[in-house]
Amino acid sequence: MAEKQIPVLILKGYGMSLYYPNPKHRLFSDVDTYHLGSHAEADKTMKEILGVDIDDDVHHHTTCVYKGVLIENHYDIINTVQHKSNALFEQILKAEASQNVREHEVGNATILLPSAMFNALFLMRHMAMHYAAERVSLRHLCDWMLFVAAEHQNIDWERVNAIYEQFNMKRFADAITGICIDNLGMSVDHIPGINRDKALEARILNDIIFAEFGEKKPERGFFRIVWWKTRRYFANRWKHKLIYKESWIWTFFQSSWAHLIKPKTITH
Repeated sequence: MAEKQIPVLILKGYGMSLYYPNPKHRLFSDVDTYHLGSHAEADKTMKEILGVDIDDDVHHHTTCVYKGVLIENHYDIINTVQHKSNALFEQILKAEASQNVREHEVGNATILLPSAMFNALFLMRHMAMHYAAERVSLRHLCDWMLFVAAEHQNIDWERVNAIYEQFNMKRFADAITGICIDNLGMSVDHIPGINRDKALEARILNDIIFAEFGEKKPERGFFRIVWWKTRRYFANRWKHKLIYKESWIWTFFQSSWAHLIKPKTITH
């Protein structure tokens, strides 16, 4: 990418690991890249120089596997197809990503890492989206706690909280922070303007550890998987209402249409 002068911004994973006392303790499952508008050129480079196959069957990014590692090459930072609000949030993220990045050396290469402001918005939106759709893990909580501990002085919390309010994320964000304060040692002084809701915090934490919808996804069978996903969606209605302004009924049909556009996502 450096030879082709294509910027490589790494989302989540590696950048988050740098906040851990031992970076190797931070689990990962893939590498998320964003090329600041040069997505097509990056895909072409991967295909021509490394000889990998590019898969475009998923919304908001293409995928390939290189040396056994899944790489998600984002053209959109978050999925903008299923929720109208995500399209607006995407504009904020792309504006922040285009203005403020940090250079970081890895071996003989230079990569870009997001700004603290970008991560304060992106990490929470990404976590909220995952939680509304299914669930999040303790890793998400650890990422948030360690990121805030390291970067809280570099974040405009008044602006961040205003955006949380604008996109109906404030109650969820405050609950996640409250969980981190009570259970992971986050300082109560690191994020101003938190409104604690102990009952909501307890429900979210319990759901993270013991999922309210804990039925395992079927390994095979198209209709079995579709039925499982439908029941999970309806079981998680309360999460959708907690995080999104859009009607969960409208989102159900919008999501169904999004799956039809990319059929492989139906059983993904």
